[in-house]
Amino acid sequence: MVLDADLINMVATWLLPFVVDDATLAVETIGEVGPGGHFFGVQHTQVRLGGTAAAVSITLPIVIVIILFRKHLVKGLGAGAVKG
Repeated sequence: MVLDADLINMVATWLLPFVVDDATLAVETIGEVGPGGHFFGVQHTQVRLGGTAAAVSITLPIVIVIILFRKHLVKGLGAGAVKG
């Protein structure tokens, strides 16, 4: 029953419309940066990339550990899957 509720919630979230307005299109930011400028120094971009930086800083150490200990992880998963 929980799986059904999760699936319904995911579909409902997927069906939400895209919000298209001046804030999401960053019309003022485009005008502020101008031709040849960069968007990373603008407050609009920094606010929206804060979550991305947090996600990368949390995920990157895990990925590095998995890459470094891949052989041992595979051996341990294989040994744990053997019955008896």
